[in-house]
This record gives sequence, structure tokens and C-alpha cells, in this order.
Amino acid sequence: MRRRRKTECFLIKPPARGCQGPQRRCSGFITFCADQFGTQKRRDSRVPPLPENQRLAYHTRVNGTTRPATRNAVIGGGFSGLAAAHYLEKQRPDWSVVLFEAADRLGGVVKTFRDGDYLIERAADNFLRGPTAPWAEQLCEQIGFADELMPTAERHRGAHVYWRGRLHAVPAGFQLLAPARMGPILRSGLLSPLGRLRLCCEPFIREPTVVRDESLREFAERRLGRQAFERLVQPLVSGIYTADPDRLSVAAALPQMVEMAREQGSLYRAMRQRQRQSSSERSTRGARYSLFVAPREGMSQLVAALAAQLPRTEIRLQTGVRRLTQTSSPTWQVTTDSGSSPESFDAVVVALPANHAAQLLTHLPHSSLANELADIEHASSVVVCLGYQES
Repeated sequence: MRRRRKTECFLIKPPARGCQGPQRRCSGFITFCADQFGTQKRRDSRVPPLPENQRLAYHTRVNGTTRPATRNAVIGGGFSGLAAAHYLEKQRPDWSVVLFEAADRLGGVVKTFRDGDYLIERAADNFLRGPTAPWAEQLCEQIGFADELMPTAERHRGAHVYWRGRLHAVPAGFQLLAPARMGPILRSGLLSPLGRLRLCCEPFIREPTVVRDESLREFAERRLGRQAFERLVQPLVSGIYTADPDRLSVAAALPQMVEMAREQGSLYRAMRQRQRQSSSERSTRGARYSLFVAPREGMSQLVAALAAQLPRTEIRLQTGVRRLTQTSSPTWQVTTDSGSSPESFDAVVVALPANHAAQLLTHLPHSSLANELADIEHASSVVVCLGYQES
């Protein structure tokens, strides 16, 4: 099964002397990545991170001598590109950075606008924080933006599923695909009596002795039953991943759930143990909404704040990169659609969606990377914002 990877940023690095083929390692320094529809960070589990002392350690060899790279290009002005430029400036003040963005503004698909009293987001409207996803919040702290973050309103936390002409509240304590309380499930009108009974059998379902890469549907139906998957799990998870549940790897998308089932033998038992440690999760419905935060004035406020922290980065708007080539020496040639001559750079960070990055990398000798990126499927998404008069 091919794992769906939504991370839009990766590192291109010239091969070291004596190395056969390209080096394609995630250096780990891009810790805040945004995809088409939201904020999500994922590192391919097959690619080990570099040691701490090697991060951002670009080097080139010229006439047998090694020197630090001094000129760097960042292609893409979304959150990934802005975060990359920020870390380049922060860790190596002596480096010069040029950021190329094809649009007339920064932020990629993220855009906030007002319509009367409504604050409306075109794409992502929040991001995760907490121990499992601390990177975006850490970035906000580094740029002095932490005080502008707002949590979700506690009285509005929860999720509903539209089923057979009615809105049904997700049972209290049910998080994505893990039940923590059986009482609300037994009282829920979303599941039939047989569906509720099957879900309550989850603690007695044994994990297989042979571990394999299951799809989201396989894992959820095996542990919770088909009805719980169709009426609870799929509506909740599809809003996050917009992916085919038959092809979405549960180990890639929700590794914590797989780990809970293997270690505790049951999602229910694992959730009960977590609840004893944190009483705030007892009434959680759908997702852990306490982990979601957003800027007071919308996600574009964070884009502007991050761009303001790049005093040494040359930002070129309306300058799309048309071609990326590697010369005989370990440098890169960047050709833009402005018609100007190609520019040379010691290192390049490509911070584009996978399909656009694939087109850009097609001309490189190691085109296998472009083929892998082109194989990543994308799903369309529609953002619907509803406004109500307060009664």
C-alpha cells in the first residue's frame, strides 16, 4: 500500500564527493509545513533525520576545498517556504536567502478576509499544538507571536454527523476512532443496536500477531465494526485527510492509534488510561479541540508576522521558477519566468505542493524524485463558512 504523504517541502542537496546518486534526506529543520487544505507536518518514516549537529550543514566542494554555502534559494512562499527562510536566517546570519513566489502575495492557499463582521478563511483556519505536534507553536514563540494565538471556545467544542436528515452529536469521549466511554455510545441514535453492541466489543478484539500496513478502513472495521466506521470514523477523519480510506495507511495517518492498540490491546483501554491522567478529555467529542489554536485575526496574520521576521531574505513576488538545473560544479541554476538570466545558488529548498515540485524537478538527472512526487495523489476540497444570528 502506498502511503499518502501530504508534506509539501523537502530538501535538494548536491551529492557529496564520491556519493553515487543524489542525497535525499529530510534535515528536520522544516518543522512547520502546510498542505493544500490545512496545516500538517509529516516526515517519511523511511528517511532518518540528520543528527542535530548536521542540520542546515550545507557544504559545497570547489577545487578540492570545502566551504559553507552562502547563497540559498527558497522556492515557494507558503508557510513551508517562509519557515525555511526563517530558520536559514536564524541559524546562519551570514547566508543570503532569496525566496521566489509566483503569486502576488505570500501564504500560498492560506488567505483570510473579512465580510462585514465575519472573519473568513479560504483554507486552513487553525493548527495543532501539544506534545505530538509542537512545531507550529514553537515557531510562533520564536517570532514573538504566541500571545496572538487563541484556543477554541470550550462551550462550542464538539462535532456532529449528518445522518438520515438529522444532526447527531458524536458520542462524548469518542476521538477520531477511539472510544473512551461506552455509556454515551449506548445512548447514541447514530448507531443501530447491533452497531452499538459491535463497538462495545472493541476491548475484546485481539491484535494480530503478524503486523502489516493496514488501511484506515481495515483497521477501523476490525476494531470498531463497519457501522462505526461509516458513521463515526469516516466523517471525522475525511475532514482531515480528504483521502480514500481504502488507500490511506492508518500507520502513516494515525500512528498513535496503532500504537495504543498494540501496547494496550484495546483503544478503549488506552483511552481510559489517558482519561485518568487528564480529566479534560472526558467530554471530548470527535477530536481533541483543546489542541487547536488560531491567530486572533486569522491565519494571514501569522503569514504577515512570519514575513516580518525575514529582514535579510530577498522576497520576490510574482516570480515563478520555471526551471531548476544542476551545473557541472555542485551549484544550482534557477530560471524564473521573468525572462532574466539564470541565477546560481549553493543550495535550494523546494517548498511547493508535490505536483508542482514534480514538474520543476523533471529536468534533473535524478528524475526518480520527480516521479515519486508525481505519484502522490491530491484531493479537492471545498471550504464552506456559515454565519448565524445570535438568538
